[in-house]
Amino acid sequence: MADLPRTYNVQFINELYLNNPHLILELKTSFDKCFERVFISLEACIKGFIGECCTILDIDGFYMRHMYKAFKKKWPGPTFMVAAWTTARCYTIKGHRSQLFEIEQLDALAVNYLENMGCVWSRCQFSEKSKCHYITSNLVESWDAFVSDIRGLPIVDMLDGIQQKIMRRRHARRWKEIFAPQCIAHVKEIIKILSKFQVRFSFDYRVEVESPYERSVVQLDERTYSCRKWQVSGLPCQYVATVVDACIGLTIQDYIDKCYRIEAYKEAYKFSIVSLTDKKMWETSETIVVLPLDVVDPGAIQKEED
Repeated sequence: MADLPRTYNVQFINELYLNNPHLILELKTSFDKCFERVFISLEACIKGFIGECCTILDIDGFYMRHMYKAFKKKWPGPTFMVAAWTTARCYTIKGHRSQLFEIEQLDALAVNYLENMGCVWSRCQFSEKSKCHYITSNLVESWDAFVSDIRGLPIVDMLDGIQQKIMRRRHARRWKEIFAPQCIAHVKEIIKILSKFQVRFSFDYRVEVESPYERSVVQLDERTYSCRKWQVSGLPCQYVATVVDACIGLTIQDYIDKCYRIEAYKEAYKFSIVSLTDKKMWETSETIVVLPLDVVDPGAIQKEED
């Protein structure tokens, strides 16, 4: 670990204030003025998050990966694993309850445990307003990966590095497609199996679609699919794609939620983050003193234990 100075350099915070006057910043210190934590939210990031990012993030959800870690300690084995994950992947309340019944046949206590989690962990509980269907993603792990190459730096250098990384998140300008790359890949994948579906029109926009596995109803004008997958994710599934393909003059791209468009990404990152000069030119502060914490190298502790 790099040697830490006897006082943390708060010049970085001063520079942020001078160049980004509308940021939100909170520096927390202990009673003896030792650094504890810092929260920084730049105005550009706030505006971008409120304007676009809220539509693709389910910040109230509790990801299944973490729930299952606790669950498998009490109910290990592949049978419970498959049952629990299948339940979490259900988009409808009926399908969810059906899977819970299957688990109840194995152990009623397991169902009681899942129903009393006190959090959102199954897709059937996901809101249709935020287009997020992931149950394995983790914002914290994504953030850790984002800062992995700078997280070991002294706090000021790490904060400066994060600010630079955020400024570089403008690579959407290189994209020439209308939709994000992962969205295009999704569409290419689902259109491969359209021939396996049968379509029956009841009237213009309400359509019955049957596959070798199930029968569902798609309503294009309301952008609904009886499975709820389309409403939750914002991405058309094979059933929706089959209906669109059977309608003259329609394209599957017309039924992808706008949050997946490159223009939405650009909209989120259109606000400017003011550049900073080299830290040698930052103004010094004689009024703010923040002491570093006493840091113990984990490796040293391990050597002592050995």
